This record gives sequence, C-alpha cells and structure tokens, in this order.
Amino acid sequence: MTSEKRNQILETLNWDMDISKEELQNLILGERAEVGGLTREMLFLRSLERVAWHNLVPLWNGIDECCKLYTENVRRGLRNNEFRQKYDFIFGLLRKKTVHAPEWGSEYCENIRHTFLSDRWNRPEQGLLQA
Repeated sequence: MTSEKRNQILETLNWDMDISKEELQNLILGERAEVGGLTREMLFLRSLERVAWHNLVPLWNGIDECCKLYTENVRRGLRNNEFRQKYDFIFGLLRKKTVHAPEWGSEYCENIRHTFLSDRWNRPEQGLLQA
C-alpha cells in the first residue's frame, strides 16, 4: 500500500479527532498503546466498520495482525449484528476454524438472493419473454 493511499484512509478514520496521521500510524504499528484516548483496539474497530477489506488488511500489516486484533471486545463493539456475522465468518475462515455457512432461509441470505438472483431475464416489463 502506498503511503498516499494509507494517509487517505487514515484521514477518513480520523475525521472527528485531532490526532495526526503519524500518531495513528504508530498506533497501527503497535509502537504506542494509546493516542489521545484512542487505543489500537478502538482504531481497529473503527477500521472494520469504515474501511473496505482490500484496504483493511494492508493498512493493518497483514492478515495475521488483523486476526490477532479481532477479539471478543472488538466483536462486541461492532455496531450491528450483520457486521458481527460477516467478520465472525471471515476471521473463522482465516483462523482455520469450522464455520457454518448461512442458510438460504436466513434473512441475510434472502436479501442476497434477491439481489444476486434477480431473475432479470424473465421480467415481463422488459419484453424479453415476448416472441
């Protein structure tokens, strides 16, 4: 990850606090335990909720560090159950634990099914069924 991209991500994480990017970087690297009342755990939690996965892993220096930081405290701090399910599944896979795939009957999978399997070719309003 380029330093420009890292700084851009850190700005989005730090929009409401007066903490420099360098101090946040020290927090991420583990050189400091706390900066301005913000701990590594709190910053990681903030990152989980606001940073895309493909940026999260390089920002936190790899999958191993992310797995180490995803603790029960971080899990409880996630703002909704959908995030908890998503990250429990992801970190379970990364830790080589047995995970249960969601069932099609669950509410989450129903939402996915309606967006992914939209049956767009058979909608009558598009006129695709008419000969």
